[in-house]
Amino acid sequence: MSFVHGPSPASFYNETSALDDPGNGTWGNGTTETSETPQPPGMSSEDIAVCICLLLMAMCTVFGNSLVIHAVRIEKRLQTVSNYYIVSLACADLIVGLVAVPMNI
Repeated sequence: MSFVHGPSPASFYNETSALDDPGNGTWGNGTTETSETPQPPGMSSEDIAVCICLLLMAMCTVFGNSLVIHAVRIEKRLQTVSNYYIVSLACADLIVGLVAVPMNI
């Protein structure tokens, strides 16, 4: 014996009404009608340009900081306390160029 009178909740949600199509291409289930063709999977030309720029920046970072470290290591006149600080900054920047930037590509 059921105490519920009227339509069941499941049949209530399955019914369609005139409000489901407001006339702007949307339907009651949230889908829209479009005439655009879907984009193929892969990278766009903008993504490729960004990857090339990031790769060039990483290469310049690694090359430049390697030159700084090498110059201070080889040249005795450059081995001062302030230049050791510059070398420590170059080492940190070298790690960023080797690890962090390629992970974003």
